[in-house]
Parts: sequence; structure tokens; C-alpha cells
Amino acid sequence: MAAHHPGNLSATLPVYAANRIWELVHIAQFLGYLLLLLGLLAVYRSMHDGRSGTIARIGFVTAVVATAIFGVNQAVDGVAVEFVADQWVSAPTPQKAETFRIANAVRHVEIGTTSFSQLTFGLALLLNGLALALARSHPRLLGWAGMVLGGVYVAAGVLVAHNGFTVVGFTAMAGIGLAFWFLFLGFILWRKADSSIGDH
Repeated sequence: MAAHHPGNLSATLPVYAANRIWELVHIAQFLGYLLLLLGLLAVYRSMHDGRSGTIARIGFVTAVVATAIFGVNQAVDGVAVEFVADQWVSAPTPQKAETFRIANAVRHVEIGTTSFSQLTFGLALLLNGLALALARSHPRLLGWAGMVLGGVYVAAGVLVAHNGFTVVGFTAMAGIGLAFWFLFLGFILWRKADSSIGDH
């Protein structure tokens, strides 16, 4: 299948229409996002200091909002976008322009929800990173790294809102960094839980 850029709608619509597992992919992505939410819940529950615990609580609530927006985003991308892609691909030539305009409108709903999900998730990472950096029981570096990633996601959300899907490489790099951060976070929390059990 030929490479395409998400910013080029006329090139991406045929690719989406030809993908028979498009909905399943987006359901899987949403389930993966729920795992991230559980990770941030674990951060909040690991906080014992009053100040860091309060910040982590706000960060978790922000992450819940981000997850809700992401759910809407995946419904638009995983169901609505593929529907309009099918309509455009199968439309007779006289109706191509009209179906493309509809597809473009749906695409911009996707751009908007993508932007706001990235913004709110970035804020959640910033808050959780700050909580980790302030907590005496967690590595400060983990907190600072979370804040950097949060800043990157906030910036990505602003760029997507302003320019559409033109920062694919930028967000892909952020996703890789996020995966490593959560792996390290999981390792730290697992070690803390293990040592806590050992103390008892």
C-alpha cells in the first residue's frame, strides 16, 4: 500500500476505505489509552505527600477528561471518517466534489478532537510529572521527564489545532517517549509496591 500523509485528505480517503479493520484498530487504540489512564491512577494512589497528592489528583481528573475526548476522537476517526471515505470512493463523478466536502468537514471534527485530547492529556502529564517531581518518594527525573512530555503534547495539540495533521513525525516521537516513560513509571511503581509488601 502506498505511503500517504494524513494531511493530504484526497490521498488518505482511499486508504481508509480499503482498510477493513479500521474500526478494530481504533477500538484497540482506545483500550490502550485506558491503560495509560490506569497508569496515572497508580501515580495518584502512590502519592502520600499532601501537596504532591493534591496535584496528582487534579492530574488524574484531567486525564479522565482527556480520555473522554479521546474516546470521541476515536469514534470520529474509527467510524465516521471511514464512512465518509467509503462514500467518497464509491460516489459517481458528479457527486465527488460534494462528498469530498462532507469528508473534509468530518476530518476537521477529527482534527479538533485530536487537538483537544492532546492538549488535555499534555496537561495531565504536566500535572502528574510535577507531582512526581515534588514527591520525596519518587525519582525527580521521572517527574521532570513527565513534565517535558506533557509540554510536548500540549505543543502538539496547539500545532494540530492550527495546522491540522502536519506534525505526524513530531507526535510519533512523542508517542515513543511516552511509551518509555510509562514503562519506567510502571517499573518504579512495581518496585515501590514490592518493597511496601516486604516491609509488612
